[in-house]
Amino acid sequence: MTIHSFQLSQAITLIEQRSGLSAETLQRIHIGDLLEQISSGDVDSLIRKLHSSDINSPEWQHLIYALTIGETYFLRDKRHFDILRENILPRLMLTRRRSDDLRMTIWCMGCATGEEPYSIATVVHEFLADFSQWDITILGTDINQRAIEAAQKAIYRQWSFRHTPPNFIARYFTPIDESSFQLNQPIRDMVTFRQHNMMEGAPIRGVDIIFCRNVLMYFSRDYAQKAEHSLYQSLAPGGWLLLGQAEALHSRHHNWTMHLYPGTPIYQKPSGTQPLSAPISYPSKPFISTEEYSTETESANYTTAIQAVHDDYPQRAEIFIGRLLAENPLHAKAHVLLASIFANRQAYPEAQAHLDEALMINGLLADAHYIRALMQLEQEETDSAIQSLSAAIYCQRDHALASFTLGDICSQRNEKTRAEKNWRNARRAIKNCDTDAYVSDLSDMQVEALQGLLNQRLNPIKE
Repeated sequence: MTIHSFQLSQAITLIEQRSGLSAETLQRIHIGDLLEQISSGDVDSLIRKLHSSDINSPEWQHLIYALTIGETYFLRDKRHFDILRENILPRLMLTRRRSDDLRMTIWCMGCATGEEPYSIATVVHEFLADFSQWDITILGTDINQRAIEAAQKAIYRQWSFRHTPPNFIARYFTPIDESSFQLNQPIRDMVTFRQHNMMEGAPIRGVDIIFCRNVLMYFSRDYAQKAEHSLYQSLAPGGWLLLGQAEALHSRHHNWTMHLYPGTPIYQKPSGTQPLSAPISYPSKPFISTEEYSTETESANYTTAIQAVHDDYPQRAEIFIGRLLAENPLHAKAHVLLASIFANRQAYPEAQAHLDEALMINGLLADAHYIRALMQLEQEETDSAIQSLSAAIYCQRDHALASFTLGDICSQRNEKTRAEKNWRNARRAIKNCDTDAYVSDLSDMQVEALQGLLNQRLNPIKE
């Protein structure tokens, strides 16, 4: 039996309303095949049960389990934990000690099987010399009840430790057998788990730090904004929000203070004692040394992300870039591709952070200069854009889009000779390319389309 289009549409709408998961996300994971499998072919009956029951029902939890199984491991994206240890916790601890209020609340949304909140617990435990004097609350929530139950058991296999220091297992875990380890009780006792659906609002208020990493990228825009509002309301004044490295806020930014670390924007809810412009200095060196990633490969995730950009599915591209950067934070091209997606969403500060990171890794990356130029043009900084486009062409003489864009700017400034020169350079750059090839990883424009635009500009000019 094949699921009908009206059944599929009905199911997608219902799942999106209840869970926030976007239609694009559901279609990408072949939701139709999944529904047929779960329902044993009786999709109408399953949809009726989903309509009439809440998210905790067996039908919903079976579906949620199939939809939300995600990859996680201890200390994933190390730089976030470095920022927590080196910047956020010192500020928070100093404020609390001054007020003689030794309390701290951390919420980990979308905690899956628990590796993330337990990682946070180890960092807090190591940081606080007077840990026993503090009242620490770390809450992990997830819509998937089966994942919550696994988190509470705190038993993990070797794959969950693939990016941890050599002594991490010995320090915090007890072997169960040759391949599995259970977290020691003192760290387990620091974390409480609860099944929770973010579409129902925040489960806790007055939170100091929220980890909500690689969750909102799977939501539709409207539901992501709804979730962001709940996160904001949940935070105490001065509280911190950490999103995934490949994520940016969908809602308006004026409510937040943004702190830009290389490749990692961190958001803060303003307090009465901290002005919106309060700065945080950049670290003097990358959080992760170049020795950890000696080569930069064009991974399957990057290739898939490029294809998603070309197919005009930016949300899908964000998901695969997020996976890539979690494994290889020094993948400069991935930072540029993500910056391009954020720039198209007008999330300029986040885009700038990723461009800064890319250029710190590779200062001669032409695409980074090109995307910066496009952002500058959007903000009517034409002189700066010309400098950035010139830098892109210096780094890559055959950068067709940079030459084309610079030619257009020169034409608008009535610099006809310079405009013609740049257009001809662009045409030479794509002369031997297949007409159906894409001009760039960053654009869905094909060579044939750019050729047509260049011909329109150059044909009136005598050869």
